[in-house]
Amino acid sequence: MFLEVYPQVQSKIPFARFAWTIYQDVKVTPPTEALCQIMVEEQKRVKTTLTLETLYQEAGIIESRRAFKALGLDPARYRPSQEGLLRRILNGKEMYFINSGVDVCNLLSIRYRLPMGLHDWDKISGNLILRVGTAQDVYAALNEREVQCEDKLILCDGEGPVGSPYVDSKRTAITVATKNFLHIVYFCYDGLSGKAFEDMGKTFNKFCGGKNNNYKFIKAG
Repeated sequence: MFLEVYPQVQSKIPFARFAWTIYQDVKVTPPTEALCQIMVEEQKRVKTTLTLETLYQEAGIIESRRAFKALGLDPARYRPSQEGLLRRILNGKEMYFINSGVDVCNLLSIRYRLPMGLHDWDKISGNLILRVGTAQDVYAALNEREVQCEDKLILCDGEGPVGSPYVDSKRTAITVATKNFLHIVYFCYDGLSGKAFEDMGKTFNKFCGGKNNNYKFIKAG
């Protein structure tokens, strides 16, 4: 499997960078007390270090909104996924706990202020591409909504969209039956260190087990 960036993405958001890896032989579990506690601590850290105003000074938020605007999207209407999570915390709403895979992905997205996707690798058909969606591209999302993909950056396999930095699809959702998953990080910003990706790997390994190779990096332009 490989990941390709289509020319339209290269022309619209040439500054964008992405990272991805595959975790094999994972064990996804229902939410655990230890992971929930770490998530609670991360939420407390967000509340003590950020406000709804200073949120927009964060590098990951700046880079994501820059990309959305370059695609012709209003990021206040179609919020990058990590911005939605952070705003939820800052507005005093509780986080949902789903399973160890999804919860770790949300934890890391909050920690590094970046939109991320997590997909069941065995539900993916063929190679992956990042492209700009058309009016014909539609998918059923994890938020129970039907996502119209026109002008949005979407991650696709041979059957169509599997997700985006906006929201992931139901078709490749992580469950306790998942044995292998793909982790993708959208819009990596300048200054995001290799230690960040080491932390991502260690955190997934701690709560989901499995093994993975180093993250692969792709530039749009």
